[in-house]
Amino acid sequence: MEVRDNRDVFSYKSGIALLDEFKIQLEAIYSFVQTVATDMDADIVAKFYSEQRIPLGYFYQGEYYLWPREKQAISEPSKRPKRSYSGLGGGHWIAEKIERGRQIKLEDGSLWKISVRHRLKTMLWETSQQITVAENDDLLYPYRLINHNTGDAVEVELVSE
Repeated sequence: MEVRDNRDVFSYKSGIALLDEFKIQLEAIYSFVQTVATDMDADIVAKFYSEQRIPLGYFYQGEYYLWPREKQAISEPSKRPKRSYSGLGGGHWIAEKIERGRQIKLEDGSLWKISVRHRLKTMLWETSQQITVAENDDLLYPYRLINHNTGDAVEVELVSE
């Protein structure tokens, strides 16, 4: 989920005041989606941006964080640090679907956490379906799993290789 400050409500705050504003805004939004995302801490990942699309902070696994200043300057994928997964590309397949598609384990043993907004897709994935692993332009979900059988592409985070 992305929250953009179109009205400059919290873009000029800093520190604890900024985190408090994130909490107020996200809890208001969550009240509208809690029937689908029943566990805010596990089901919601949110990024907060200024009106100029500068990242300010994020909510991840139940905690609110300020965006590190060095990451604010990283806006293009070519400027991001090198990714650490060594198996980029095709030739993979689903070895195991965990927690109804919240996580996917591939045949090489790599374990992937699925973005909340894509979990409805992975709930329908089946073992042995063909997968390509690709880089993604998102700091929280730096990879994509592309399912060749369904045509779906989902944003993921590498949990373990």
